[in-house]
Amino acid sequence: MENLEFTQKMVTKIVSSIERIGMDYMIELTDVCYETENQGIFAHVNYQFKKGMYIVQGESGIGKTTLLNMIYGYKKPLSGSIHVQEGIKMRYLFQEDMIFQDLTLLENFIIKCNAIGIVENRMEKIQTLCMQYGIKDKLNCRVSTLSGGEKKRAQIAMLGLEEFDVLLLDEPIANLDKKNSNSIIQLLLGMTEKTIIIVSHQKIELADKRAKWIRIKDKKLYEVENS
Repeated sequence: MENLEFTQKMVTKIVSSIERIGMDYMIELTDVCYETENQGIFAHVNYQFKKGMYIVQGESGIGKTTLLNMIYGYKKPLSGSIHVQEGIKMRYLFQEDMIFQDLTLLENFIIKCNAIGIVENRMEKIQTLCMQYGIKDKLNCRVSTLSGGEKKRAQIAMLGLEEFDVLLLDEPIANLDKKNSNSIIQLLLGMTEKTIIIVSHQKIELADKRAKWIRIKDKKLYEVENS
């Protein structure tokens, strides 16, 4: 009897794994509800995030950061489920600058490398990423002297020291001018094999059809046309 139960469990796991291999989504929200002590934030949300860029917009306080925190696992939904494909590696860019202002950019990169165990060829990796993000000439500059756009590009570049499949970004263009905002969005759009989820209360001007636009309204997620 025990052997039969064990076999049935193994078959169930194998079937489940096969089914998931055929799925093309990276993250799936199923009937997700979330609320605080004072108000409901999400009610019975169903949505799938696949590869590509998603721009989630809505006014402040409507639940944009909460959405990212639930996807990343910092917060749990009141009910429903959030399924992330097995083996998916996620990175999270917070709204606040998570970088040492009194150190040089290079020193910040080295601290990050030490933290994640990168020893071999790390200077080559740092220089390659900084060239890609247009900040190679700022490596020996103190972070406090960099512009807002340069700091944001540096933090995105640091995330690139580790492999990832999904990148979550909380207000990545906040307080940036139009030129820097567009530069960052274009860099992110170039990550074609990744899932990029951006939340922003600011208007993002982007004509590229590869991006999906989502608005949070009535406690749900709605795909909308870019306007």
